[in-house]
Amino acid sequence: VGFSLSFMKESLGVEICIHCKDTQSALGLWTVAQGGLGMAQLAMAQKGPNSPAILGRIKTQAVDKNVFVRVEMLKEDLDEFKALMSPQVQPLSPAKDPMVGKSAKPILLKLLNGEDFKLTDQKGKVVVLDFWATWCGPCVQALPELLQATSSFNDDQVKLIAVNQGEAKKVISKFLESKELENLEVALDRNRKIGSDYGVEGIPRTVVIDSKGVVREVHVGYSSGLGDRLKLEIEKLLAE
Repeated sequence: VGFSLSFMKESLGVEICIHCKDTQSALGLWTVAQGGLGMAQLAMAQKGPNSPAILGRIKTQAVDKNVFVRVEMLKEDLDEFKALMSPQVQPLSPAKDPMVGKSAKPILLKLLNGEDFKLTDQKGKVVVLDFWATWCGPCVQALPELLQATSSFNDDQVKLIAVNQGEAKKVISKFLESKELENLEVALDRNRKIGSDYGVEGIPRTVVIDSKGVVREVHVGYSSGLGDRLKLEIEKLLAE
C-alpha cells in the first residue's frame, strides 16, 4: 500500500495505491471500490445541497496490478463534513433515480444456461433486473427475497433476471449451487456494458420495468423487506 500527498496552493491532493498480486485481483478490488463509492454517492445525493462535494472528486482507477484512489481536498470540505454530522431538523425525501419514467434500454445477453435473453421479447411482462455479483454481501441477502417475491406470479406476468457483473460462469454456478438458488435465471454481463447502460455504480441495483418497457422503480442496495416492497410494486403495475 502506498500513500502520497500533494500540497497545492488552495487544495491537498491525496492518492492511495494498492498493489495486488495479479491484474485479476486488482480488477476485483477496483470493482468493489467503485461499487462502494457509487453507493456512497447515491446515498449522499439524497441529502440534496447538503451532500459533501468531495464525493464527486473521488476517482478510482485500475492499472495493471495496481488500484489507485485519488481525491483533491479543499478547505470547504471540512465545513461540509461538519454540516453533514449536524442533526437534521426534518428528514429529507429520497432522490428519484434518473432512470425512472424512461424507456428501458435494449438488452441482449447470454443466460447462464446458454440461451439468449432479449428484453424486447418480454413485452407484456413486468421485468425485474437485479444487477449483482457473488462477492457482494448485500446482493447475496437480496437475491432470495427477490426470487421469492417474483415466483409468486405467473411466468407470463413477471420475469426476474439476475444480471451478473463480470464474473465467470464457473464461479456463478458454484455460488448458485451453494446457496440453493439453481432456479434463478442469470444473465452474463461480462464486460458490464448493460450495467453501465442501466446506471450501475453500486450493487445490488434492482430495476423494475413495466409491461410497456418503461422503468418504473429502481432500488439501490439492500434493506430488510425489499422482497415485500417489490411484490407490492409488481401487483400495482399488473393492476394498471
